[in-house]
Amino acid sequence: VLGQIYESYPKFPSLHYSKGLIYVRLSNFKAAIREFEQEIKNGNPSTQNLVELGKAHLELRETDNALEYFVRAIKRSPAESEPKFQAGKANFALKRYEAAIAMYQEALKVDSGNPLIYRHMGYAYRAIGDSGNTRWAFGKYLEMEPDAADKAEIQKNL
Repeated sequence: VLGQIYESYPKFPSLHYSKGLIYVRLSNFKAAIREFEQEIKNGNPSTQNLVELGKAHLELRETDNALEYFVRAIKRSPAESEPKFQAGKANFALKRYEAAIAMYQEALKVDSGNPLIYRHMGYAYRAIGDSGNTRWAFGKYLEMEPDAADKAEIQKNL
């Protein structure tokens, strides 16, 4: 169906974004990046598109590129949590732990009910050797996700 739409309307809004999401599901991140970039070229630099583009770059360990798109998404939608959370993950991958923690804290201001932010924050605090905040963040994560699949691993840090 997307192919038929593309043949008739190659600049149909969100068409390339939708194709990109399909490629992400197939773990074909290079193809996903091409589709998300085409969506931007077609005039749709939406926050969701920028975040998905950054996440695809992150999957390919192209962390600097990923961070660039997350920063653009934050500038576009400063009140949204997801770009900040993803920027935290990119900073963590770059071993910029303090920046990662700052981004996670900003994400929590918007979405304090997201247990994954606490989990990732716990790893960042652990990386800088802050055991008190590591326990706090992992404790919040397990409080929100008592049946988490990684519960045993997390409890080692409490």
